[in-house]
Amino acid sequence: MRGKKSAVLGLLCFLFSAVASAEDVSQLKAEIADLKAKVAGIEAARAGEQASGSETLTSMKKNAAITISGEATLDVVVSHRDDGDRNGDNATARRENGDEIDNTSFNTGDAYLGFEIRASRNATLNILLDLDDFNDGAVNEGDLLEECYYLWENVCGKPWTIAFGKKGIDYGMDSSIGISDGFNTGAATWFTAREAADNTANPKNTNYHRQVGTNVFPGAQPTDLYAIETQYSWKGKARFYAAVFQNSTAMHEDRSADTLFFQSYAVKVELTPVERWSFQLSFMNRHEDSARRDTSAPRATVANWDNTENDQQSISAGFTYSGSALTVWGEYQHGFDWQYNDETTADVVGLGLIYAATGSIDLGLMGDWAGIDKAAGYDEERYWQVAVNATRKFDSGIYLTLEYAHLWYDGDATAANSGNVDREADVLAFRTGWAF
Repeated sequence: MRGKKSAVLGLLCFLFSAVASAEDVSQLKAEIADLKAKVAGIEAARAGEQASGSETLTSMKKNAAITISGEATLDVVVSHRDDGDRNGDNATARRENGDEIDNTSFNTGDAYLGFEIRASRNATLNILLDLDDFNDGAVNEGDLLEECYYLWENVCGKPWTIAFGKKGIDYGMDSSIGISDGFNTGAATWFTAREAADNTANPKNTNYHRQVGTNVFPGAQPTDLYAIETQYSWKGKARFYAAVFQNSTAMHEDRSADTLFFQSYAVKVELTPVERWSFQLSFMNRHEDSARRDTSAPRATVANWDNTENDQQSISAGFTYSGSALTVWGEYQHGFDWQYNDETTADVVGLGLIYAATGSIDLGLMGDWAGIDKAAGYDEERYWQVAVNATRKFDSGIYLTLEYAHLWYDGDATAANSGNVDREADVLAFRTGWAF
């Protein structure tokens, strides 16, 4: 009897557990189905946000859809300039050779903030803000918005890139060791104006340390220009670049110095035949509508009336060696029809190196020479610069640079402008920078 009861109880327990297990399985299936529905809803919502352009900035940064970069520098510059009179024969002593100026200034050498917004795998919007452009207290078309352009990569599945918008032009080389600009940027920076003129009735300083000479050279990579450009890369060994652009810092064609759409252009070929070595050759034509004086202009009011041109051209050839601890570069530029005058030519030579003495300390050395012939008021001008520096880098992106530069100038002015001009300058500068 007991055996029968035990069998019945065992059967009842088995049936009960089977029913319970079936209910658990059904409940689990229901929960899984509900979870799948929720996941599908989230994915659909995300897809809808992306399609409607409502994805948040935070999520874009997390998904690497937007890249933010920048650099800010603060310079302390102590300079000494020896400005003499052009030939030292003035009767007034304060205008003779030996007129000197000492200057200490604080400058924001750079204050950039860049955004790369990736619309798709091969398309980006690039924005570069130059916060230092407000230092003059005035606002114009060139302020703040340094670059704003669209970029398409891998066009037609090829290593072909197209860009258009406001940006820099890839002409020449933009190489320097740090604080002092190389002459390849278009001027001897430390020979720009350092003091305002004294225009009172009894001036205390009639030689007011203005800009030295004409101080305009062929310059690499002009910026703030509206351009359409394309480039093609070949097996990592060659790169071909071409651009047409408006020769103006304004974004508006009706304010441009090139009113017939695009008459300014640049081309460049870059070769990397062997590892670590690269070579470039580039050409640029810049058009200026108002540079050429037409026959209706009175001859007496225009210097070199017969020699003015609407276009000036420059050519650049250079090399770069990038070793594990040593980087060396050199560049030659020649400008013809320079300053929009068919008698004026300009030449610029620059050499430089940066040696990584340790993983955190770089040493730099740079030399520049520039010559201009038949510029306004001068038969010929010669500029020289030597600069040396040391940079301490930190893992945070902060770096400190101490730099010394010395400059010379010799200008042979025309007879009407009183002969020879000699100038010298010494500069000691300290920079605190942060790149991120």
